[in-house]
Amino acid sequence: MARFRLLSIDGGGIRGILPGMVLAEIERRTGKPISSLFDVLAGTSTGGILALGLTLREGDRPKYSASELVDMYVTNGQEIFSKSQPWETLDAIADGLPLSREVGELFGIPRNEDLHDLVRPKYPADGRRAVLRRYLGDARVADALARVFVTSYDTALRVPVFFDSQADEDQVYFDQLRDVAVLDAAMATSAAPTYFPPHRVEAREGRRTLTLVDGGVFANDPVALAYAFTRPRDVQDEIILSLGTGSMTRSYPFEEIRSWGAIRWAIPVLYTMMDGQSEAAALVMSRMLPEGRMFRWQALLGEGGVPEDMDDASPGTLARIAALAQKLVKAKSDEIDHACELLTR
Repeated sequence: MARFRLLSIDGGGIRGILPGMVLAEIERRTGKPISSLFDVLAGTSTGGILALGLTLREGDRPKYSASELVDMYVTNGQEIFSKSQPWETLDAIADGLPLSREVGELFGIPRNEDLHDLVRPKYPADGRRAVLRRYLGDARVADALARVFVTSYDTALRVPVFFDSQADEDQVYFDQLRDVAVLDAAMATSAAPTYFPPHRVEAREGRRTLTLVDGGVFANDPVALAYAFTRPRDVQDEIILSLGTGSMTRSYPFEEIRSWGAIRWAIPVLYTMMDGQSEAAALVMSRMLPEGRMFRWQALLGEGGVPEDMDDASPGTLARIAALAQKLVKAKSDEIDHACELLTR
């Protein structure tokens, strides 16, 4: 009987700590690395970074455990989400001016944004690149321990791009890239519009240059895409695990948003689209698969007091994300045990 085991991890910035801690619990309960439990590890944005990191090899073994990748976020979160010093200084001065927050709200500037963020990417790519280079080195996507499937989007040709370690180069859907650096894949999948600049990648022996942004613009939860592109046709025994980075709970009632324009919608619409696609993709898969074959574990951010901001790497927020992850593991403990049993059977 042909088997198929798929892990899919949503995007969500610093909240990647949440699925990372769930995966660390699975490794603890099974005594096995995640890359040995699944045939395919799929991810978008922060989920893509986790998928790439978990399939990174050191000889015949994974280079990192899930808990080590969680530590990457905890230790380096503020370096990833850091502005250049001149802008940090100017923002601090502006924030200190009388009524600065009130004026910002009047003109629709979101709570955690500054004037700089309205005209340029909020953060340069330097801090994120430095952290990812330290962890990912010079590895290639094609060398992954298990099949890895990571999403991005080409803004030049306006098509999805997939970093797929077992892509068939002779049968190309949009662009499926395998002979590229893991660092490039990680930078591309996490280049969230408004937060980071796009990432450039040379595709297939210099055929053309791709201008890539975060795959969350079309597939924040890549589970359905990964299922369609990587599942063998003769499978009869399949297990799908889809991990979220926290479902958003802030309400946008009619009276609040009725007069919003482009500036006021800029950040909320990005979050709303990503959150909505994640919920829709998980719903589609749960309706397609037989009962007991699809696991979707997601936490409500509001229950843990976790802000929706993908870039809040403050110590307090990191602690709240960790606490919410522990709460989720406790609530889903029986399901986790059942999934571990199926994965190791």
